[in-house]
Amino acid sequence: MEFYIKDTGTSEILILEAPNYANLAKLYRKSPYMVASDNEKSAKMLEDAKSLKKIEVSNSRKDFIYSPIEYNNSTFINTEIAGNNLQAAFTFLDEPINWLDIEGNSIILSTIQVRELVVVIINKRSQGYFREASLNASLDACVSVEEVEQLDISF
Repeated sequence: MEFYIKDTGTSEILILEAPNYANLAKLYRKSPYMVASDNEKSAKMLEDAKSLKKIEVSNSRKDFIYSPIEYNNSTFINTEIAGNNLQAAFTFLDEPINWLDIEGNSIILSTIQVRELVVVIINKRSQGYFREASLNASLDACVSVEEVEQLDISF
């Protein structure tokens, strides 16, 4: 069974496993711990649920912003490195570049097309970060574990 106990010195809530309450009481009879109240238990469960959901949100954001980019009837790899290389090409080149699509096909991109592709990447990343911020604000406003679990974190 899981038991929520409170450190009487720091007020930190801990989760412990014990077969039953009697065993728990024996273990912590002379310690600085006491069984946490229902409110303290609920607060800890909510805090933990929010933390886990924020990790899920962050991972979903990364999956979204680095997913392949569709542009001009081609699909391009959109890793952080690929995006940075494309931005560098846009910044420093003033002639068409030879770029690879997701299938390894060589594609000649004009400087205007490079700029447009960079804008698509920037917009996608901005959307991802704004969505993450919005979801984190929604998570912070949740007052129950059920609300946290029901929050749609799709991007």
